[in-house]
Amino acid sequence: MATNVFCDSTNLKESIQYVNYKLKDKGILQNEKVHFSDDVKDKCRIVNVLYQLLRRNEADVQEKENLLERIQNDSIESVKNLELSKQLQRNLDKSLNERQAREDRILMLEKENKKLRKENKDIMNALDKKKHIEAAMKAELSMSLKKREQQMESLRGNYDSIKRRKGNNSYCSLIIKEPQKSHVNAPILPETHDTEEHELKKVSEHEDYLGVSLFLQNIKNQNHKLQRCLNDSVTSLETLLRPLYKSYPDSLITCFEQNAVVLDAKLQNLIRLVAEVLNQEKYVSVRDLESLTVELENSMKYTKNLEEENKKLIDGLAHGYALISGQLDYKQPINKGQKADLLEKRTIP
Repeated sequence: MATNVFCDSTNLKESIQYVNYKLKDKGILQNEKVHFSDDVKDKCRIVNVLYQLLRRNEADVQEKENLLERIQNDSIESVKNLELSKQLQRNLDKSLNERQAREDRILMLEKENKKLRKENKDIMNALDKKKHIEAAMKAELSMSLKKREQQMESLRGNYDSIKRRKGNNSYCSLIIKEPQKSHVNAPILPETHDTEEHELKKVSEHEDYLGVSLFLQNIKNQNHKLQRCLNDSVTSLETLLRPLYKSYPDSLITCFEQNAVVLDAKLQNLIRLVAEVLNQEKYVSVRDLESLTVELENSMKYTKNLEEENKKLIDGLAHGYALISGQLDYKQPINKGQKADLLEKRTIP
């Protein structure tokens, strides 16, 4: 197998000259030269040259290994730095997002604060307006109360004057029926009110007040009964209309009519009861006449409203009957006679 060799028997001299030149050029040899002879010094010189070359080769290998290790460390460090930079970037993005969210939250809070300030301003304006209205109403109420007090004082004065005139007339009649005094020219003494008569007057006024109070309490109780009746009417009406959407028309119509009769009877009984209460004769003093009149007017209005509601209820029942007839395809719309029959059931006790 042929191989390329640097030195052989044909170029030994030139090869030695080239080696010496290179060794001197690299600084391994100075002025000396190697001759590759049998001289001991020459052999030692050759060995030293080879030793230096070997040491230099080992140093190159070590340096190369160190460089490779540094390259690996630098690569690992660069990877770590890259991961760290990515983590820092993520943290930066998160911080920016949080900052943006905080800015949006601040803007929203500022808008809400502005809105609340505007609402607060409107409320304060409304309160001021309400205060002015309240002050005006108080002034008007005060004037009305003063006027009402003057009217009541006038009524009391008229009432007292009437009572005094009645008392003076009876007193004079008693004087006429008395026998003649022994002293014809006796002085006329001023009128005096006896203590017992004054106490009787107070007792009479107190009894009048108790009677009026009892009458007012009875009227209030009747109003509560009427209110309960109205609530029962609404409940009964709901119960009455609930079966409209069920699937048994005959029983539905029967239940419908029975509930209407019962509900109408309740309303009629309560209306008669209120009429009896309103027709009772009670003694009422002039002082409580106005409030009692207002209470009676309210009771009459309430009774009238109940009668109107009862009429509307009957009309609604008739309309519901017509709706049921239409849903069942009976082709028999309600007429005036059927409506009159329903209205006649109102008289059932």
